[in-house]
Amino acid sequence: MTQAAPRSTSGSPINRRVAEPASFAGLQPSLRVLGERISFKVPEAPGQTFSPTVVAFDDSTSMVWRLNRWPLLVSERTYRLSVGPHGSTEFTIDEVFQGLLLPLIAKSLPDFGAMFERTATDLKATAEAATPT
Repeated sequence: MTQAAPRSTSGSPINRRVAEPASFAGLQPSLRVLGERISFKVPEAPGQTFSPTVVAFDDSTSMVWRLNRWPLLVSERTYRLSVGPHGSTEFTIDEVFQGLLLPLIAKSLPDFGAMFERTATDLKATAEAATPT
């Protein structure tokens, strides 16, 4: 089986005015239910709908989605929150692909950088808007 190196990006720290780190608790409920299948589209892959399953969730530290077409293709995306400097929260996204089809489609995978940066920017804005002054 072939495994791709993780495609990863680390967004800007989510600035918080309180000592506690940000959390995933404010996400819509379907994104927080283990075993729940979610669907979304992204501009980087026009005409495609992605439907991963939530396979791990911890309000304060991580969330993992898996798109499983074993043994052909498996994608696992991990979102992580960690305590950063000065009470901020650092947000990272990693995505790892593996499977028999990976050598054939690896070059056709879109660049996820812009999508990951958009996710980080949206999460940062949401967290800062929810922070008490």
